Amino acid sequence: MNGKSIFAALLLASPALYAADPSVLALFERVPAPPASSAAATGWVAGAMEQPASDELASQRRQVEALMRPQASASGGAMPSDYQRAAADPAYAAQLQARLQAMTPQQQMQEAMRYSAAYSAGAQQEVVRMSQDPAAVRAAIEAHQALPPAEYSAMTRIQSIRDRVQDQESVIGRTFVRELQCGDGEGGCSAAQAEHDRRAARAAWDRILSEYDRGLTDIGREFVNWKASRAKLMAEGERRLAATHYGADSNSDTNRQQLAMYHNTLLGEIELLLRTSTETAQWAAARRADRRVAFHAID
Repeated sequence: MNGKSIFAALLLASPALYAADPSVLALFERVPAPPASSAAATGWVAGAMEQPASDELASQRRQVEALMRPQASASGGAMPSDYQRAAADPAYAAQLQARLQAMTPQQQMQEAMRYSAAYSAGAQQEVVRMSQDPAAVRAAIEAHQALPPAEYSAMTRIQSIRDRVQDQESVIGRTFVRELQCGDGEGGCSAAQAEHDRRAARAAWDRILSEYDRGLTDIGREFVNWKASRAKLMAEGERRLAATHYGADSNSDTNRQQLAMYHNTLLGEIELLLRTSTETAQWAAARRADRRVAFHAID
């Protein structure tokens, strides 16, 4: 361990625990379903329906990151007293860093041995802290270890629906192009022919949006089933994590980090749902906003 790596250890300062318990279940329930139609998609995107859940997701992710950082060592376990002071005093931390960098290799080795001895004692204390944590902490860690894998098959089915819709859009577009009376853009084109093409473009656009609407109905059904299949898992996670105040009841770095990973796993499931709903809305809204068929304007 050199001077820089020793100094890096003190940067893992103790963050505050959650100011108030978050709720993965409440966040899960706030994830909006995708829009039911292409017309609804326009309002869904304009109204940023995903934003409240997205903001809360980001907030809980920051809380998880804070909980992942060591707490017990910074409160007096593993670090020597001067490193503990440096963790709380930036000016002293700069002085300590300068002192470490000015050491000879032999002095740095001695410093590493001093730090390691303190750390070993802290590790023994950590084992004791782990064993003394409430039963709810151990129960939550075991629940995390027993979690089923994340659900991806619903995402695959939803993507297949979108692919089906776009395949149908291509078929409608090719049929429309074959029906054009002024399609080549060269030579004369009567007003009647131009009107025919405009009407044909509008009819094709309407058919395309009907395919999107059917697709959104199917996607909505898949989304509801997907969310329902994860509801029990979220409720169990909420119950287990809330029983530990989302890790605040633990005095062990190791246990708190495992609880944070449990929390983060559930957030990953929620993120998949939110991203799928948001991307579906954006996909449908973008098509409705594009008032063309095979590059021909409908207006």
